[in-house]
This record gives sequence, C-alpha cells and structure tokens, in this order.
Amino acid sequence: DDLESNIATVASDINNATRVHFGRVAANGTLQKTGNQPISVSKGGTGNYTVTLPENATNCAIETSLHAQVEDLAGQVIVGLVYSQEAYIWTVHNEDGPANEVDVFVRIYDSAAGDNLAVAADLPFSITAYCSNPIFIFDPGIIVTPIFPSP
Repeated sequence: DDLESNIATVASDINNATRVHFGRVAANGTLQKTGNQPISVSKGGTGNYTVTLPENATNCAIETSLHAQVEDLAGQVIVGLVYSQEAYIWTVHNEDGPANEVDVFVRIYDSAAGDNLAVAADLPFSITAYCSNPIFIFDPGIIVTPIFPSP
C-alpha cells in the first residue's frame, strides 16, 4: 500500500512539475532558438507577434524581454535605441483566441519627441513560458463559507 501511495504521489508531482518553453525571436519574427518542445512565432504588423506554445497558455506564467543584438566583436548595441528612447514589451493572452497563443507587442517611447505616444517597433526579444497543471479546479457550484462572518 505504501509503495502504491508513493508512486501515485510521485506521478502527481511529475504531472504538476513546471515545464519551461522558450524562444529567441529576431526583429522580423524569425525564431532563432527554441527548446525541446518548440514554440512557433508569426509576425503581424509592425511590433506585433503571435507566439504559439506547445500547451494551453492559461497554465503558464509568461515572461518576455528585449535582448541585445551583437553588432561586431568590439561590443553590443542594445536594440539600436538613442538615449531619449525607451522600448517596452508586453504579452497578452486573448481568451477569445486559441488557448495556446499569446500576443507580444513591442513599442518605443521617445521623450525627446515631446509626447508620450508609443510607436510600434520591430525589435528582437526572448519569451519564456513557465507552465504547470492547475493544482485544483474550482467548481462554481460549491458554496464556500466565508472565513469571517458578515456584519
């Protein structure tokens, strides 16, 4: 009985273990590097990308970051921005779209331009998804008693 219980516990732990999917994406949307379970990327308009994960994105914590381009052996230039510019990247999971897709947006703000309008820009980025199965599923039919009584 103990052996069967231990096997079930280990199987459950493995099932809930974090799975990591990543990719390094060029400014034009070309996937330069990916992990064992590859992701795919499609390029939309300027600064807009769609990343397809090998599993449901709602089970994942997703991190994106801009990365450096190597210009020559003497050093690196970070995405070619001038001093007054700042680049931003963020990821959105559209719940009306496919469950395994997330949209990535890259924008540049230029403080020297005298406004705070964002300009879409094609810049290289990295994406990492940390995924695991839900620990529990909430059944909306269950009535939960509040911890503190209402006044």
